[in-house]
Amino acid sequence: LKSKKIAIILVKIIFLIAFFIRIQLNEPIETHPGNMHSANALYHALAADSIANGDDPFSYPPYLADNKDNIINIVSQHQAFIIAPILKLTGIPEWNLSALIVALLSALAIPLMYLLTKKIFKSEIAGILSATLIAVPLNLQSWIYYTYIGIWLQSSAMTFILATFLLAFMYYEKPRNWKLLALSIVSTALFLLFPIALLIT
Repeated sequence: LKSKKIAIILVKIIFLIAFFIRIQLNEPIETHPGNMHSANALYHALAADSIANGDDPFSYPPYLADNKDNIINIVSQHQAFIIAPILKLTGIPEWNLSALIVALLSALAIPLMYLLTKKIFKSEIAGILSATLIAVPLNLQSWIYYTYIGIWLQSSAMTFILATFLLAFMYYEKPRNWKLLALSIVSTALFLLFPIALLIT
């Protein structure tokens, strides 16, 4: 019981560290060799602002479509749909609000990874170790990817992937209707947020 309390405290500390690391990434990174990586994150923030201003959510804003109207948007807008009403209500700048929400979603992967690993390996230590590794990847290339583009849709999708695996494992261990319902909701959210991630899962 004592070791479990210590593990929970450690997971909370790791979660806070991970969140504050991610929330520091609050500026578009323009020095990456392929600027599309930073433009990807910037686009989702601008799309949320466009929707909040009452523009057509299924078309590109004119300034992103060579000043043409009614150009169908083929990019997933679901993150923008989530952010737009909050943006409208709070008035927080679109980039900062997008960064805040995605950083929170990304940091939530920490307790999910802990719970999933602990269940699979029946070990608090394995759970703590995996939570620590996902908080700050040791591989430099993984860390660079995480800061440039992974902090956005891909990073949020990772949280929903972990939740999907955790709920599936819990249902396998002890089938309950509420677990199946939660699994359906989470997997649907994953599909709406980042469809290709569900195919990978």
